[in-house]
Amino acid sequence: MTEFIDIVRFMRTSRPDPAVESAVEPAAEPAAATTARRSDRTQRLLGVAAAALLIGGLATVGATGLNWWSRIHRIEANQVKLARTVDVEWPRSPEHHQAGRAGNAMSVPVAQGTAAQGTAAQDTSAPSATPLPSGSALPSGSVSPSGSALPSGPASSSSGAVARLHIPRLRLDLVVVEGAGEADLLRGPGHISNTPLFGQPGNVGIAGHRYPGVFWDLDRLRDGDHVVVETHDEWYVYRVSREMIVGPSDVDVLAPRPAGAPEGARNFLTLVTCDPVFTTLHRLIRQAVLVRATPRADGAPPELAIN
Repeated sequence: MTEFIDIVRFMRTSRPDPAVESAVEPAAEPAAATTARRSDRTQRLLGVAAAALLIGGLATVGATGLNWWSRIHRIEANQVKLARTVDVEWPRSPEHHQAGRAGNAMSVPVAQGTAAQGTAAQDTSAPSATPLPSGSALPSGSVSPSGSALPSGPASSSSGAVARLHIPRLRLDLVVVEGAGEADLLRGPGHISNTPLFGQPGNVGIAGHRYPGVFWDLDRLRDGDHVVVETHDEWYVYRVSREMIVGPSDVDVLAPRPAGAPEGARNFLTLVTCDPVFTTLHRLIRQAVLVRATPRADGAPPELAIN
């Protein structure tokens, strides 16, 4: 019996005291709650930061896109105004509203034209190290890449338009303005002012933005495709002979006689835009050779009808 009593006493003394448990457990709960609260706060902060980054990124992309499209619409509006002015100042005969017949395209020797005095047709001296146009382009100047003096020439229109550029393959009909600075290129393709004028021996340069409606699809132009330039008095029919991508400082493409030019050719056209799209890393180049020049009064050349 005594032994049984001792066992009962032992069990009572070894059983945990509820009062002690209740005193210990509350002390452990605040630590766990604190950890949980810190975790929730960290998650909330991360969520806020992610949302802020997302909103900031969307705002940046939206602002860039809005600026891009506004520039495209600005060029489009300017082109409409320029085309109206040119249509008034360069009246067209009924034959101009349809592609000219082959019989009307009486060739004029490509060496003819209003060549500037001192401009050498076969000058192969190295061009100056002026960057190629991009969007803010080659600055206007009075010296050709060869170093020969070139007159800037009076604009053929009171609006500053010097020509119309027709690219049948791309279904483009654009008014070309004088100059290839940023303000000029927001009006449309620009004649690079330190290159010869249309009809002069040498290499005429035209720069344009890589925008839809301008030179967006210039990479689709292939060897043998025709490019037609219309001035107040003449039609100039060019044939694409060279495709390339160069660096911004590779101005050799604007040399009076570009490397790889066909034997005997004296008159060239170089179209310049940026590459790849949305960047100014490189320059996309299409070079063409003048194959025929005809009086504007004779009607549009048949090449305009080629799709």
